[in-house]
This record gives sequence, structure tokens and C-alpha cells, in this order.
Amino acid sequence: MAVDLIKFKRVRELVKASNPNHINGDMEVKTISMDDFIHQPGRSMYQVYDFVFNDLLSEETKITRSKTYEQSYLQQRESHHEMNNHITYGKFGDTAALIEYLRGEPVFGPPLTKIEALLDEILYEESVGMERMI
Repeated sequence: MAVDLIKFKRVRELVKASNPNHINGDMEVKTISMDDFIHQPGRSMYQVYDFVFNDLLSEETKITRSKTYEQSYLQQRESHHEMNNHITYGKFGDTAALIEYLRGEPVFGPPLTKIEALLDEILYEESVGMERMI
């Protein structure tokens, strides 16, 4: 987790440097623990909707969609539990296709692609720095 926070700090710096016209020149990060996401899927999804869409979605919509997600998640989890499989088992056998789908998704694709590029840049800079230390 500490490494993630350091990397997000670096991403924030790169976002500020690469996008000076951004309204506040900053980037917000929301973290949700996997335990919370697994044990409270509806509440966790509400937090995601609230963070991402803020006032663009009504409270009613956020609550309705969170409940729908929770019901779907619990149903899938139970079905996979009965088969002794993890909930993600067999969902996306073709990781490359999933990555391409996410990149092309109209709402989340552009920011995810930008974050991926920034993280790649950070990893490259750190690998070059590590090589210099060796």
C-alpha cells in the first residue's frame, strides 16, 4: 500500500505537469479495501459511484445501481462458491481482449489509458534509476 501511495503521488505530479489547463491541476485518488469490496459490495459500489460521478448522478440512481450491483455480485459469488471457483474464474480468458475493451470503453477508457501511460513512464524512470544504482 505504501508503494502505491508513492506511485500515486508521482502520477499526481505528472498529471499536474502534463495538464496545466486542468481546473484545479490535481488528481484525486480513492482507495477501497478488497475486504470491504467483497463483504460490502453495495456500499463499496456506492462509494465508487459517489467518487466518480459526484453530483452527475442522483442519490437515487447511485443507490439503485449499487443495490443492483450488490445483488448481481452476491448471486455470482454464490454460484461460483457452489462450483468451488473464485468469482473471477473463467470470466476473461483473453486478457488482451479485456484490456482492449477497457481502453475503448467511452467513460473510463480515456482516463484509464492516461493512467496506464503515466504508470508506464514511472516504472520506466524507476527501472532506469535502479539500473544506475547497480
